[in-house]
Amino acid sequence: MKTGELNEEDLATNPEKNNQSGASSEFKNPLKTVGFFGVYRYAATFDRWLLALGTLCAMGTGVIQPLNVLIFGSLTGDIIRYARIAQEAAGVEFIDNIIAFAIKNCLLGVAMFILSYSSTVLYNYSAVRQVNKIRQLYFSSSLNQDVGWYDLEQTGDFASRMSEDITKLEDGMGDKVSMFLNFQVTFVTSVILALVKGWELALICLTSLPITMISIGIVAILTGKLAVKEMDAYGAAGAIAEEVLTAIRTVVAFGGQEKEIARYSDRLTFARNNNIKRSLLSGIGFGLL
Repeated sequence: MKTGELNEEDLATNPEKNNQSGASSEFKNPLKTVGFFGVYRYAATFDRWLLALGTLCAMGTGVIQPLNVLIFGSLTGDIIRYARIAQEAAGVEFIDNIIAFAIKNCLLGVAMFILSYSSTVLYNYSAVRQVNKIRQLYFSSSLNQDVGWYDLEQTGDFASRMSEDITKLEDGMGDKVSMFLNFQVTFVTSVILALVKGWELALICLTSLPITMISIGIVAILTGKLAVKEMDAYGAAGAIAEEVLTAIRTVVAFGGQEKEIARYSDRLTFARNNNIKRSLLSGIGFGLL
């Protein structure tokens, strides 16, 4: 991915560089793909601190989950040993091990709750702050466009873009990032723990990992493309609705209600079909896990 070099000053004071898709080269610039870290370009210092603290909490949550499995495995070993040696001394030791397991499990549960809650809140709060700033800059950029831009561009989907697209951006900057970090750290910690405790069995289980990762990667690419098409369809539907409602008297005078309803329904049907395909692929991806 090529990260766009557009900064805050360009977005606010030189709006021709943003959101251009007209036919004339005077008002059209090629769209730039923004990398993952480029999404956080509008994060203030306080937001960076929130993200750093949220990252640590998410990683801590990911480490705790395999530890819970570890202490449960230790309890299973204690049960097996007690079954083999059914003596009074062994019974006392077994009860002590049960109490120790309960205490450790409760402590891990409390720690997991605090860390997971903190990571989710910190990431979401930071995302809300950044998205509010992006909304202001986006609105300012739209108001500062040259007159020729409005002759070439369809501005009816402005409201849907402000709501749908930026809401999805907020979702991608918020708790989904903390969940991703949590799962990645859990995966790495689990693999390390498995290799330490029983490397032979762990290697046998890891033989299917490359195929699973490739399949999930393909599903992720396809779902991403379908999500873009879905947002474009909803944007087009919003533009049609705003256009018709603005000129509702003209539409009724010429009897164009059915035609406009058909146009609007076609966009919604296309978006619905894309959503069904995307959900199906997401289900396949989870099934491969």
